[in-house]
Parts: sequence; C-alpha cells; structure tokens
Amino acid sequence: MDKPAQKIKYGAEIINPDSPRTNNAGHSSRGNPMQFKHVTLDIDGPVAILKLDHQEVMNAVSIDMLGGLAEALDAIEDKKAEVRCLVITGAGRAFCTGANLQGRNNQKPGKSNAGAALETAFHPFLRRLRNLHCPIVTSVNGPSMARPPAPA
Repeated sequence: MDKPAQKIKYGAEIINPDSPRTNNAGHSSRGNPMQFKHVTLDIDGPVAILKLDHQEVMNAVSIDMLGGLAEALDAIEDKKAEVRCLVITGAGRAFCTGANLQGRNNQKPGKSNAGAALETAFHPFLRRLRNLHCPIVTSVNGPSMARPPAPA
C-alpha cells in the first residue's frame, strides 16, 4: 500500500512536494525542473531542491554525476539573489551510497586511479559545496548509518 506524499511546511502554508505551488492568482510559482547528468534541480521560490538521480547504483556519485552536480550548482549560483537554501535528496530508495570511484562509465574496469579522482573531481566539488552562499539541508531517504561510538 502506497503512503501519501509527505507534506512540507514552508512558513505558514503547507506544500505537497508532488504538486506545484500556486500564488494568490492561481499561477504556479514552481519552475520546471532542470535536468543534468544524473541530477535534477527544481527551484521553488527561495528553496533549490537538488535530487541525485542514478537509481541503478543507488545514487553513488560518479565522475559523470559530478559534472551534472557542477552544472546544477552553476544554475543555483546564477540565481544567488533568489535562492536562500539548498535541499539535497536522492531519487528512489537511497539517498546516496557514496562515491563511485570506478571513473567514467566508458572507462575500462581496473584502470581507474581512485586517488586522482578524489583530488581532481570529488574534493573540489565538496569545497564548492562548503563555500556555497546558502545553507544546505539533506533530506535523507532510505537507510542511514550513524558513526559508531568510539571505544571506551
């Protein structure tokens, strides 16, 4: 049995994330989602919703997805005056299973250099997120594991 979509409360009004927001004149204020490589960006007023969308690998972040994420961040920075918060979520049953260090999809298996991928692609992207002009909220769907406590 499917559950109804969770309602998100912005200010004094309750919004269903699956239906477009309307203003007093009845016009939609939610833009069309922008599609990038394994990423969807939807800007809803002051909130940018970035969805990781590579469900076949449970949204593991690959070099290809990083390209899509960079393009999405460019779009967010283009609307810097409007966007006041970024929400990051995942499509399907997982938020993100980590980094896919295998390299590009067309690269031969066993030929990737994980250290170089981290230094040249993943770390610059994480620094870019850290320096983003607005706060970031993660909406984690699926299982999540907290760090185990340190031994006593």
